[in-house]
Amino acid sequence: MLTLYRSNRLEVLAQILIAQFGHGDPLAPEVVLVQGRAVERWLTQRIASQCGIAAHFQFLFPARLAWQLTRPERHAAEPLSPYTPEVLSWRVFDLLERGNGAAADPLLAHYLGQGDAVFRFDLAARIADVFDQYLLYRPLWVAAWERGERCDLGPHEEWQATLWATLVADEPAPHRAESLGLALQALEAGQLPEDLPPRLSVFAPASLPPMYQRLLQAIARHRTVDFYLLDPSSQWWGDVRDYSEQLRAGITETDDADTLHLDVGHPLLASLGKQWRDFLGQILTLEPAESTPVFISNRHADEPPRPLLLELQDDLLHLTDRSRAHDNTLVVADDDRSIEFHAASSPMREVEAVYDRLLTLFDADPTLTASDVALLAADIDRYAPCIDAVFGTDRVDERPRLAYSIADRALAREHPLYATVLGLIALPGSRFEVERITDLLALPALRRRFGLSAADGDRIAHWLATAGVRWGRDAAHRERFGQPAEQQNTWAFGLTRLLLGFALPPASSEEAALYTPDDVAWLPSPGPEGADGETLGRLCELLARLAAFDDACREDRPAPQWFALLQALLDDLLQADDDEALPFERVQAAVAALQEESRAAGDRTAVPYALARTRLEARLSGTPEHSRHLAGGMTVGALVQLRGVPFRVIVLLGLNDGDFPRQPRAPGFDLIARHPRPGDRSRRHDDRSLFVETLLAARERLLISYIGQNERDLAELPPSPVVAELMDVIERGYRLASGAPLLPALCVRHALQPFSPRYFGAAPPLPPGHLAIHAELATLLHAGQAGRPAAGLFANGIVLPAVEIPALLELDTLVRFWRHPARWLLRQRLGLWLDHDSSPLDGRDPFALDFNDRQQLTRTLFAAIADGDDGHQLLDRARAGGLLPHGEYGSALLRQEQRVVDVLESRAREVAGGNTAPFDINLPLPAGTGQTLRLSGRLGDVEQHPDGRPNRTVLRPGGLFPSDLIVLWIEHLALCAGWPDTLPAPVTGVLARGKEAVDARRLRPLAAADARARLGELVDGFLQGQQSALPFFPRTALAWGEAVRGDKPGAAVAQKSWNSDGDRHGDGDNPYARAAFGERDTPPDGFEHWAGRIVLPLLDHLESWK
Repeated sequence: MLTLYRSNRLEVLAQILIAQFGHGDPLAPEVVLVQGRAVERWLTQRIASQCGIAAHFQFLFPARLAWQLTRPERHAAEPLSPYTPEVLSWRVFDLLERGNGAAADPLLAHYLGQGDAVFRFDLAARIADVFDQYLLYRPLWVAAWERGERCDLGPHEEWQATLWATLVADEPAPHRAESLGLALQALEAGQLPEDLPPRLSVFAPASLPPMYQRLLQAIARHRTVDFYLLDPSSQWWGDVRDYSEQLRAGITETDDADTLHLDVGHPLLASLGKQWRDFLGQILTLEPAESTPVFISNRHADEPPRPLLLELQDDLLHLTDRSRAHDNTLVVADDDRSIEFHAASSPMREVEAVYDRLLTLFDADPTLTASDVALLAADIDRYAPCIDAVFGTDRVDERPRLAYSIADRALAREHPLYATVLGLIALPGSRFEVERITDLLALPALRRRFGLSAADGDRIAHWLATAGVRWGRDAAHRERFGQPAEQQNTWAFGLTRLLLGFALPPASSEEAALYTPDDVAWLPSPGPEGADGETLGRLCELLARLAAFDDACREDRPAPQWFALLQALLDDLLQADDDEALPFERVQAAVAALQEESRAAGDRTAVPYALARTRLEARLSGTPEHSRHLAGGMTVGALVQLRGVPFRVIVLLGLNDGDFPRQPRAPGFDLIARHPRPGDRSRRHDDRSLFVETLLAARERLLISYIGQNERDLAELPPSPVVAELMDVIERGYRLASGAPLLPALCVRHALQPFSPRYFGAAPPLPPGHLAIHAELATLLHAGQAGRPAAGLFANGIVLPAVEIPALLELDTLVRFWRHPARWLLRQRLGLWLDHDSSPLDGRDPFALDFNDRQQLTRTLFAAIADGDDGHQLLDRARAGGLLPHGEYGSALLRQEQRVVDVLESRAREVAGGNTAPFDINLPLPAGTGQTLRLSGRLGDVEQHPDGRPNRTVLRPGGLFPSDLIVLWIEHLALCAGWPDTLPAPVTGVLARGKEAVDARRLRPLAAADARARLGELVDGFLQGQQSALPFFPRTALAWGEAVRGDKPGAAVAQKSWNSDGDRHGDGDNPYARAAFGERDTPPDGFEHWAGRIVLPLLDHLESWK
């Protein structure tokens, strides 16, 4: 007997289901058909909560029940059928690759000729998926094709029928439609399986293919089959049609819709519930013996107006269309917020806004718990990182933490180990870029296998940068990519240099001698020493295994062999710890499943490695079979997986235009799409019905969030069409008690940041609630203007706690402070590193010399010229160091640098006295009230001669920058202050690369007392700079000083230097300057004071050096 129970509440259906237990055989399990793990878990918890235990239940998916009824060994593990989509994809691909007769069809040949093996497999997978849909929704077509008949379905039918006939001929095992047909015949003949349960309960199905419906109908003739259907309306709405459907049917507003049995009913059901409507109609055609409606209304005559959400649910229940007549509009309370619409500018702002709103709801209702709330996202993989960032435990503010668990994420996003595997399998066929390998070294599972630590990984990265490794295993590997067979900058090149540097006596790269076995010049690279040899050896072992893996992937082989190779690779290169054990098992299971599926399809066709890799990537990008639904705390998951599950508060994230409903494009050869029927599965229509189900599942509040404005220009963006339709229904059918429109009161358009002054003004869009934590920051950043923030961390007189005055101050520390005082303060006192830490590793060929490479090359040239090397030796040394671009261009760059170095070296030789020695600095200086500190340091290459030549000559081959002048000035002051009184005061000279010639300058001597006084001012500024940011910036300060000394307006020149202009970045755009002083158009207050104290004396003593 088939019994039908209908209700608008899932809890009511669950209650009825539980009431049926105990009326049958107590030893027979209760078999319940569900369509998702989330509903299964919710129902299990519901049963356990009411009965004290949930035992002796068997939850099955409809497909599993069908398999059990069509197999004699129903309790055995389900074998791989050759007609499952996964196996069928490989079988179709194999036929197409071998040139099956269908492949010659012009229409199919058009598709096959458009890409490589990966593209052709994607095509085969689409064909297999279409065939699988035919088996469920069009079994008569398939049966006709097997008989050699055609169904007049259009031009794509011929090649599909030919291909299907070949698939069936190759595999005698029955497919799903055939097995279900045989099972139906047996049931109709009274041949029942021995273990067919006495009762089947079908709980809250959203859809069922016609074949499964017929199967359940046949079972109902011999057993009890109970359908528990979620139905939004107690009224008959099978004839409900929206306006577009009525127009297509020729119905006009002047026609009597009631006479024609066509009505809009409720516009949401008419527009969004089409698939739901068709499915309910199909179930009614199964002719249930009993139909029991149990509907719950929220509306009672003696109660005041109910919340909008409940009134809307009741209007769906009674098919009340309030948009037909103005006097039918419903009044809701002015403070009603049971439905809210939140428009933000990004997923992160959506989640931040929802988080603040939820905290307010928890404060307002002590009975509301985290388990009463669900966050459902249209794209959970996009929103899960934002949820972790906002709701996670790593925040620094003091707002309450909300317990939550995220389900339905793709495997690759659940654990870092999946990223490890994806990075590893992407290596074959790559250029072996140095960043790619060092990224692998950052992965714990791989380091663990080779006995490396995180510190080893950092050390190896430094070695590789020093050794000049960029890309390519060796010269032959570079040649595979159409590049000259150059050994320079390859892994073989860099590892050889590192091994030589380890084996030979230590020396800097500038001073090391060339090693020339077999007339090939090698320059040992400094780096690994002593115990580092073991780490270097493990790096070489890793590269050898990766190279072997790369070589093994060059030739095609059958797919099962590829997956066996990948399984061996994972075991060879990765070692999982306890935390990684489960994800590693899942990866191994995914590879094993792919191997079994491809083996079940046969291994006749050799395929490239890229195809095996993309199949594993696709498998790891899918959702795990067992997700953590309803695992405690707030439920976070995919909207489609938690359909219909009730919660007190439901939050919908990412209902953006174009993202929801999903809009999958059916292949052009999909015959179901070309010949649709009522009840056909459509993701778009399924999502539209899903939205109505979610509307019914919210018990108290429904918060809908979407990206409603452009992040750059704040241009308004529309929400999802389903959200727009709900807004339209609310706008036309409901109003506030005050008479004002309701919809504007429910919509909140959020600012770009949570500390926007909009939230704290006279009329905030929402009560500040937990946003109040941002009020102080909003005041600081926006005080006095409504535009961009003006205040920085130290712009309002903020002073950090004082630090103890050090007894000893290193000269190098003082120099580094005055290069950029604000940067020093934020890094050393606050631990803020704001600038981009660019990696020294670069996987591209060197096409030019950057600043660091130029400096290293210049040092190498200086050392080589001093040793008397000729041009060929210079070229060999530069190339062996991996600094030069390849080919003649690199030689030209070397000659250009050599000319500059020759001039600098010649000029340096002219002024060199030959008797240089280090000069130690040890100066007592005043530090605060009645205290002193000792300035200590050492200056190299200082000469002592009284003939007027500089006592210290500094070379700057890369050019002389403003910060270099500040450094030279401080070191010059230290030299003068510590210079012996018996000798004339010293001079400091600098020789630097100029635009056209050598830039030669010198600093005139100062008396020791004057130098100590200047150093005292610098120390005083250093101590002040430990508590508050000093407004000193070398480039802007020097521009200001030169203008002042030239009787020009210093403020205007400083402002020009402060602001960026084209490709020139001003000091005001430095991230540390912005953080300390805010975004401003002029240098901060106090700038001219410190510029005057430091730069003007410097300029007074700086002169050209002829």
